[in-house]
Amino acid sequence: MAKKAGFGAKIYLVENGTPALIPGLRGDPVLAEEQAEQIEVTSHDSPGGRREYIGGLIDTVERTLEFYYDPEEPTHQKLRSSVRQTLSFQVDHPAFTTPEQFDAVVMNAQVTAELEGGLVLSVTLKPTGEQTPVED
Repeated sequence: MAKKAGFGAKIYLVENGTPALIPGLRGDPVLAEEQAEQIEVTSHDSPGGRREYIGGLIDTVERTLEFYYDPEEPTHQKLRSSVRQTLSFQVDHPAFTTPEQFDAVVMNAQVTAELEGGLVLSVTLKPTGEQTPVED
């Protein structure tokens, strides 16, 4: 099995079908994550008196992305001013065969002045719908 380095992730903000790189991505970004809801189906005759579950709807998990903040950068300005709005994104990584796209509600946008570091823009996204490969 080939191993891949984590370095090289890119996040794009997509407006009017045109992706724009969001510069300054830092840390360990979550590029994709899904979680299934569990539905309890325990009955009086469940084996061994144990709870039973089946898989329910799939929820794309909330993710927080961090960028070194540049107040002059248009994508940073857009993210900071878009709380409660649904935006379109693409994620790419050298290990991906094709970039992936998703829509997400901007749940939180925060600028932090680290004591011994640069300004940081933290953006929490709640994806809506499925994350799918970008089609040409």
